[in-house]
Amino acid sequence: MGTPIARSLDLCTCRLVVALLGFVATPAISADSPVLFQMQSAAQAGEEANLHPPPDLEDLWLTVLLKMAPSTPPSPGGYGSTWYVSVGTGGDKPVDLPATAIAKTQIPGLTILPASAAPDAAAGNQAVQGDYHISIGLPQKRPDGNYDVTYGYYCGVVCASSMTSVVSHDHWGWHIVSSRSNWVS
Repeated sequence: MGTPIARSLDLCTCRLVVALLGFVATPAISADSPVLFQMQSAAQAGEEANLHPPPDLEDLWLTVLLKMAPSTPPSPGGYGSTWYVSVGTGGDKPVDLPATAIAKTQIPGLTILPASAAPDAAAGNQAVQGDYHISIGLPQKRPDGNYDVTYGYYCGVVCASSMTSVVSHDHWGWHIVSSRSNWVS
């Protein structure tokens, strides 16, 4: 393997194998496939949500956080008592939960902070097992006028979940109509 010919042959062989695996592992999607239709519908809903965001996002974020709150408050400084929250606002990346929303979020036993305040292991700080890193996506309008909002958390090794709730908005604010779990780790 020390000669340039052997190295280039090995590189060519690897590229060929990777290309073949990609071809074999990639399923063909026909133009009338239900999977393709679902993918196109999801992309269209995402574009619509970016162009016409739902009203009163801060109240929606508070509604979702209250839905996620434990029925029994954690002990101060205990497992799950600190939440670092990011939200989708239609940009390419999630952003920190705004300070105005944090000020409104009063959940007993929890400290709500912006996602950027989370300890960064790369900076030499130790990430704490049990601190919740929460992300709330941008709601997408449904044909029935309600919205789907996906949210989830990560709290350590084998501690994560994703949920989607159907929410409605009226003059009283946001209401959760139904929820389902997407996955749990």
